[in-house]
Amino acid sequence: MLHVNDTEKIIFDAAQKVFTIKGFSGATMDDISKEANVNKAALHYYYRSKEKLFELVFQKNYHVILDKSRNILETTDNIEEIIKKLNNMYFDTLSEHPYLANCILNEYTTNSDRVLGLITSNGSVNFSILRLLALVRVKIFKGKTDFEYSLNLMLNIISVNIFPFLIRPILINLFKMNDVRFNSIMNNRKIYLTDFLSKHLQ
Repeated sequence: MLHVNDTEKIIFDAAQKVFTIKGFSGATMDDISKEANVNKAALHYYYRSKEKLFELVFQKNYHVILDKSRNILETTDNIEEIIKKLNNMYFDTLSEHPYLANCILNEYTTNSDRVLGLITSNGSVNFSILRLLALVRVKIFKGKTDFEYSLNLMLNIISVNIFPFLIRPILINLFKMNDVRFNSIMNNRKIYLTDFLSKHLQ
């Protein structure tokens, strides 16, 4: 027999899977109850509504990235080390949650106000972005570059990591890859990106 906290975790894990694949709009409480193998009464008892459950799932997954980013930025000022760690962190997180990037993008395009509110509810996002921009300007360019250049560099670092996971289904079908092959290529790409970005920062 499941304990109360076991049932709650099973529902949460099921919701995480359903939301990351179908998004908020496409997912239903029926989908989640079937995935969790619990009745809808139990589902509503623990989480009350799809909106509340989505909020909890989104915050947990998104803030995993934010918290890891903040930890990296707080522990070193070495920009090359930061880039290497950020590359590895993005890869590892997105490999563990392969549909997370699509989920965030889908939710932002369908309900930007809700997602923006969830993203900015934690001060980590502001800290991480501003600190990385400051490090880029001071450590690499000795304060001589402007905000826009620093922002573009930061966006490039994020984009080159996330984009392959956004188009993962296309890559897998186009090149007839399985998950093992895709992960192997992405693992090699993680190493390639570290070298590539480091050269462009010199």
